[in-house]
Amino acid sequence: MSNTLLETISTLLGGFFLFLFGAVIGSFLHVMATRGAEGKLWVTGRSACDHCHKLLKWFDMVPVLSFLFLKGTCRFCKKPITQTHLVSEIAFGAVFLIWFALVAMGVLSFSNLLLTITALYWLIVFLTLTYITLVDLKYLIIPDGSIILLTILTLLYQVTTYGLGAPATNFIATIAITLGLTTGMFLLWAGTKGKGLGFGDVKLMIPLGLVAGWPQALVGLFLAFLIGAVVGVFLIASKKRQWRQPIPFGPFLIVGFLLSMTHGLVLWEWYLQLLR
Repeated sequence: MSNTLLETISTLLGGFFLFLFGAVIGSFLHVMATRGAEGKLWVTGRSACDHCHKLLKWFDMVPVLSFLFLKGTCRFCKKPITQTHLVSEIAFGAVFLIWFALVAMGVLSFSNLLLTITALYWLIVFLTLTYITLVDLKYLIIPDGSIILLTILTLLYQVTTYGLGAPATNFIATIAITLGLTTGMFLLWAGTKGKGLGFGDVKLMIPLGLVAGWPQALVGLFLAFLIGAVVGVFLIASKKRQWRQPIPFGPFLIVGFLLSMTHGLVLWEWYLQLLR
């Protein structure tokens, strides 16, 4: 067997097991989010069906596979399993798989301390943002713990990588735009008495602003409102949401900021060209 074939097989197996590992974490965090929203301790009690409350066996909880094998229904009462279980498992598995692909392609590397820290930092960032998205979609809340984790992690990352020789970012501009956008969101929240967006969205601006920096943070917020408006109009027009029915804004913020991380500078330069 050639070395190339062995490397291909090992790469595929590595990707599979990392996806599975990510799916396990996604399943675990989904349980944490569900029990936390219901006021329960996630460390106590075995998992049970949401409908008939029968205790689940280990083979009922294999990430992704159990859902597909059971055709999305409980083995006991045959009622549908909440699809957010499957979504969270696939989402977290996909994040790990993408991260693994970036490492395999050499975009991220463990041969250098700076690149290693960068790889681990972005992995945690994407996992945290995925978790926030799933929780907000299901419960219309953004966990404070996730916001605190992301904020502290980003500050530590910027200080550490700068000390290891990474190019210096305009930290003052980043702090200024983060405070400015957070203040603007707070005024919008206060002015609409919480009907325009939730206070969790206001707090989420802090880590997102620090992660994106200037001017991507400004572009990200604009994209979030634009995407949110388009999706909101579509949901109301298709009668999937009522006019006054709340729509989670956190996922739009996250999508807007992720887009700004890849296309923000290009969009900003294009906008400046229009002003000239």
